[in-house]
Amino acid sequence: MVCPIVTDNDDQNPLWTYSLEVYQREGVAPLCLQCQDRFGCDVNLLLYGGWLAAQGLVLTPEHLARIDAEVDEWRQRVVRPLRSLRRELRGYAEAEAIRARISAVELEAEQQQQALIYRSHQASAALPGASDTAEANLALIVQQQAGENGFTGQVTDLAEEPDVPVLLRNLARLIAV
Repeated sequence: MVCPIVTDNDDQNPLWTYSLEVYQREGVAPLCLQCQDRFGCDVNLLLYGGWLAAQGLVLTPEHLARIDAEVDEWRQRVVRPLRSLRRELRGYAEAEAIRARISAVELEAEQQQQALIYRSHQASAALPGASDTAEANLALIVQQQAGENGFTGQVTDLAEEPDVPVLLRNLARLIAV
């Protein structure tokens, strides 16, 4: 069953507010989309990892697995099909107006997913605190998501790809508030 619509107001979801502000920063979108396209990463989870880091919180593997499980059906049945359709219509001039509407609906679906993430975060046990956690949080997300999506099963595989640590370091620098 698809998750019900969550009606959290933007003002009540600091994750969404953070994401809107951070995603507009120069360089953030291309790096997030590179993680999405190369490793199957959920951009909303990357932004969640950054949001946690901005609060000095460490993302644990158990917490990430729980949050990911909470949103998986919504992501699979709503967000990904919308993204796929929007991408399929890219360059098809006759469908540009429809593609724009699909893009708006996709953004709304992403907002709903972030509301689910935030609601699950609020119901979770406290996460450990530390300073400078953005890169570690992002690395955990990329590792977990890449493994789930068949890109790799080992942290060392990602670490051995010379551009991955640089990609994560650059993204961490841009999303840390």
